[in-house]
Amino acid sequence: DHPQRSSLSQILADYFSYMDRAVESGQQLSFLIQPLQGLFCGQPGAKKWRKRLNEMTRTLTCRRSRPSALYHEMVRDILIN
Repeated sequence: DHPQRSSLSQILADYFSYMDRAVESGQQLSFLIQPLQGLFCGQPGAKKWRKRLNEMTRTLTCRRSRPSALYHEMVRDILIN
C-alpha cells in the first residue's frame, strides 16, 4: 500500500506553477531554477535540460513572462525528443 506516485511531468508542472507564484511575490527566478539544474544528472539529455533552463531564465527575464509559459515547450523539446 504505497501512496500514489506522481509522474515526473506532474512534479515539474507543479514546480513551474510554484515558480509562477514565487516570481509574482518577488522571488528571483535564478534562485528558483537552481533545484532543477541537477534534475537529470547523468541522464541522456541532461546537458540540453540545463542549457534550456539557462535560456528560459534569460527569456523570462526579458519578456517578464511566467515560468509555466515555457514549461510545455521545454518538455516537448527536451524530454520527449
